[in-house]
Amino acid sequence: MHQSRVLLSVAVAAALGATVLTAGSGAAAEGHAPRQANKAGKPYTVTAKADRAELVLGQKVTIKGKVSPAAAGKTVLLQQKIDDNPWKDQKTATIKKSGRYQVSDKPTTMNARKYRVVKAASNKHRKGISKPIAVGVYQWHDVYDLQERASDSMYQARTVDINTVEFPKSLVGYVYDNDEDPTGFIDYNLERQCTTLKATYGMSDDADTGSSAKIDVVGDGTQLYTGTFALLESQARTIDIRGVFRLAFQFQSLTTEHPRPAVGSPRVLCSF
Repeated sequence: MHQSRVLLSVAVAAALGATVLTAGSGAAAEGHAPRQANKAGKPYTVTAKADRAELVLGQKVTIKGKVSPAAAGKTVLLQQKIDDNPWKDQKTATIKKSGRYQVSDKPTTMNARKYRVVKAASNKHRKGISKPIAVGVYQWHDVYDLQERASDSMYQARTVDINTVEFPKSLVGYVYDNDEDPTGFIDYNLERQCTTLKATYGMSDDADTGSSAKIDVVGDGTQLYTGTFALLESQARTIDIRGVFRLAFQFQSLTTEHPRPAVGSPRVLCSF
């Protein structure tokens, strides 16, 4: 009887030991799994750089970068964000053996935007996202089509000839009488949304022989360009007007003959 109790105790102890070992083995397995998941969860590193920070509507922007670790043959996704809208998928590109990729986009609206590149998660790595890239989109406008703020003795002309060349949508100054003020201007509010002004400056072919005038371009009171012209003289110029709120074209007659100072086909590159 005593021997039976001893044998029973040994059996119970053995059973309990087996249970503890089994539970311990499970805990070890559970403890090992998260370490594997954490290792597999390291995110991809994605770099991205645009070939331009500003573009004219109709042009494309190309974004290049690299994915690490390399995922040759897999794809990255280009996303775009306009204003406060959510990120929107644009297109994909294949990752090369080196881990590098290249993808392009051609905006169809004037809105400023941001781009980013996304590499989807795999069995070994979590999703990787590049830093956002800001790209401004601009469009050329004829100054003739903008709303003038004020003017005096300088007007918008559907066409003007300068040094025998015809320029549509232009600006022309007039002095009709020697008793008149020999100056004039026309100006526009650009709201600091434009970057570049292109135009040809000179004397209209309708000006009197011997006439001469000075033409100035002024941005918020600062002279951006000046030139003096007689009949059959002209000069084409591209001017930086970034940050200008009010753009003015001014002239001053330098002779008693009647001049016709002209700005041929002025155009501004703006974000509107």
